Amino acid sequence: MYSQYSLSLSGYSLPYSGFQQHFIIVHHLEKFFQGSFSSHCLLFFIVWYLNTNAGSAFLPILKDNVLISLAEFIITCIGLGFACFARVHLGKNWSSIPEVKKEHTLIKSGPYQIVRHPIYTGFLVGIIGSALMIGSFLFFYILVVVLIVFIIKIRIEEKLMLTRFPDEYTQYKKDVKALIPYIY
Repeated sequence: MYSQYSLSLSGYSLPYSGFQQHFIIVHHLEKFFQGSFSSHCLLFFIVWYLNTNAGSAFLPILKDNVLISLAEFIITCIGLGFACFARVHLGKNWSSIPEVKKEHTLIKSGPYQIVRHPIYTGFLVGIIGSALMIGSFLFFYILVVVLIVFIIKIRIEEKLMLTRFPDEYTQYKKDVKALIPYIY
């Protein structure tokens, strides 16, 4: 079912087994990566992938297909890479809670010219890739819950942005979709 691995980085070795411990690994390696957001995202999903039965899919026939496993992993990495790139591109405007800062600027370049909320889009794609990798419908329930939370958060954030940038953000909303390019 799940394999055991030992992760060793620069002499720091941490044995682990099972899907349940991937959060613990990321927490213990936090000092090694010194709080880098993108490093945490990448590490989280690499450890998650190693902890899964690599290649598990919904159809038992496809379970051992290396190409499908690789595609699932790539989908996850693309989603999280997109989220991390969007976070870095947002720079000092980013906040974990919806707020408009004193010197807030409206970012419409980079990933923000594809969708208005690329961090959320990236995480949703990452969850879809993870659900396919793990092969559990539980992740699709998680996807629905996370999507609902993101939609609520988007509404709050967009009210704040419309207050700060009334004309510019109204035009931005007309030009760029919220989560899915050209669709929503």
